[in-house]
Amino acid sequence: MTTLSIIIVSFNARDDLLRCLDSILGAPPTASHELIVIDNASRDGSADAARQKPGVRVIDNAANVGFARANNIGIHASSGAALLLLNSDTLVAPGAIDRLLAELDADPTVAVVGPRLRNDRGEPELSYGRMIGPFSELRQKRLARGPVEALTRTRQYPDWVSGACLLVRRADAEAVGGGSCSRRKLRWYTCAAGRWPRRRGRRTTRIDRARSPSTRNITGCGLRFCACICGCAGGAVSGAGLVRLAGLVGKTKSSHPTHLPYPTHPTGMIQIVRIGIDARKLHDFGIGTYIRNLVRHLARLDQRAEYVVLCRAEDRDGIEALGENFRAVVESSPTYSVAEQVTIPLALRREGVTLFHAPHYVLPPLVRCRSVVTIHDCIHLMFPQYLPNRMALTYARTSIRLAAHRATRVMTVSESSKRDILRFVDLQPEKIDVIYNAYDERFGVEPCEEDVVRVRERYQLHDEFVLYAGNVKPHKNLERLIDAFHLVRKRGLEHLKLVMIGDEISRYSSLRRAVHRHQLHKYVRFLGYLPEATLAVMYRLAGVFVFPSLYEGFGLPPLEAMASGTPVVTSNVSSLPEVAGDAAVLIDPYDPASIAGGIEQVLTNETLRHDLRQKGLARARQFSWEQSVRRVREIYEEVSA
Repeated sequence: MTTLSIIIVSFNARDDLLRCLDSILGAPPTASHELIVIDNASRDGSADAARQKPGVRVIDNAANVGFARANNIGIHASSGAALLLLNSDTLVAPGAIDRLLAELDADPTVAVVGPRLRNDRGEPELSYGRMIGPFSELRQKRLARGPVEALTRTRQYPDWVSGACLLVRRADAEAVGGGSCSRRKLRWYTCAAGRWPRRRGRRTTRIDRARSPSTRNITGCGLRFCACICGCAGGAVSGAGLVRLAGLVGKTKSSHPTHLPYPTHPTGMIQIVRIGIDARKLHDFGIGTYIRNLVRHLARLDQRAEYVVLCRAEDRDGIEALGENFRAVVESSPTYSVAEQVTIPLALRREGVTLFHAPHYVLPPLVRCRSVVTIHDCIHLMFPQYLPNRMALTYARTSIRLAAHRATRVMTVSESSKRDILRFVDLQPEKIDVIYNAYDERFGVEPCEEDVVRVRERYQLHDEFVLYAGNVKPHKNLERLIDAFHLVRKRGLEHLKLVMIGDEISRYSSLRRAVHRHQLHKYVRFLGYLPEATLAVMYRLAGVFVFPSLYEGFGLPPLEAMASGTPVVTSNVSSLPEVAGDAAVLIDPYDPASIAGGIEQVLTNETLRHDLRQKGLARARQFSWEQSVRRVREIYEEVSA
């Protein structure tokens, strides 16, 4: 029988996984062992790369079944008497695994070995801190070789293991259901200050230095997946200089009282971080695009932190499908309302959120946890005439100033927006981080011919057309765009049509009046909101994309058009020159003749059109959602530290 089974769960972490495998294979443990990688349907080639490593067994899951269930699959497929559960970003120093096995074998009462670690800043922690839910904001951790003494002395040892690891006896894991592949969701509690807080209305059980005849429904020291994988039915976990864990959760009660040597403030325990994100504007243009890509890329980049996403009821399933570490909480309060000032803080407190990200400028004063805010622009302060009343202006001005001052960090999407924020809010410039938006990856992919034909026929797009996409609020300047389109047609381009994609068109009757004023009702079409897949095809069918906005915090639609290979005409104000660079024709948005001149120039000059396509594609590649969301995640870590 194999002495040790090393089990690594991986999901879209190819580089981390390969480094982990190399660190093990470079100096393998002396005990007989097997090395198993459980791949949760990664899309980055993790499984194939792992198969190239000698002695590595790869189990492919057809879907992302989650961290806990994947570990159960690995346990079920393994044969070792001891199980070493590693994060895919763990780096193992020579001799470290043998040291862990020696500690486990030294005392038969030991069920779990949770070694001491050290983070990037040289601060001591406990290895199980990386296994709790949600995972810590601290990315890298280290385990000292040699005798493990006081945490403050581990900095004396030069050889480390960074990451997180946990060693458990197979018999103890199986006693509590470890290896049961049918389990997906776990009942687990988070331990802090010696007590187990209430979670989703379940019973709260307090543990301190008293004796407890039962440890049922409690995961010792908050181990995230011990209910299914690592634990013992009863006895305490100990070890020379190692973590002392309480008896872990089991389906049966302990046969004898267990003394629980759990300190009121566990030395080295990592502060638990649960990140809340307000996603109520998920389907909006602009901010909605930001939120969709934020949560989508967080799901790809981070399978360890827990995310609580406040969303509408219809979005719940889509949010929870992002991964096991994403939990949807329905929040029905309207945006920019008095109700949200109360319901958002209540939801965050109820869910135990420790870091809140407000993806627009509303950060209710009653929010008591740490927070970051993304202020995309100052449109309501720059153009107060477009607000419905003075109360709306007061609400916007107060919300922006409160959010900017109360948040630990402020994020914005362009240098132009940063200048505007500093103009209206008295802040230190270094508190504001500029993190650019990017285009959705589907706009950079050539659609199949079948989709192109379907969209062309569905919307009867057989003539050359000018395209606008975005919302239709007054600062988007669409009345002047219609005036400019009329001028272009009078200059000999009578076949041309104008297609306008955007929500809330029915609220702005002035646009239809402008169409009828110029007798353009046969040539201008309002299509309303379109799915991104359809919009991607529309960009490629258009002869030119025109975006004459008077003000933008960033300006995503021109970038999406560039990524689609469509020539762009856009404004020479606010952030748009910053985003477009030299890859677009810049016009004066206040002058319909200037807008018309830009459109005519692109449509009648094939050389210019080709040049704009090439420059646009190159410009779009300079923006990346993955890179931007990585930076957002770094800010989460910095604020949580």
